Amino acid sequence: MRERSGLEAMRAIRAEFPEARIIILTTLPGDDRGAMKLCARGYLVKAELDKELLGTVRAVHGGK
Repeated sequence: MRERSGLEAMRAIRAEFPEARIIILTTLPGDDRGAMKLCARGYLVKAELDKELLGTVRAVHGGK
């Protein structure tokens, strides 16, 4: 994103929608620490997107 970082965007979303179920999409495994501290519900590594997207969305939507 050009105007703000993903973490800044997540903070803004959380401020307006505290119950939002946010999934982070990242390029680097282990790059999720800051996002998970801000209560992201899950994260995906872009290289694994085709294998794990549906399962992750279902798990987060189901409250896991």
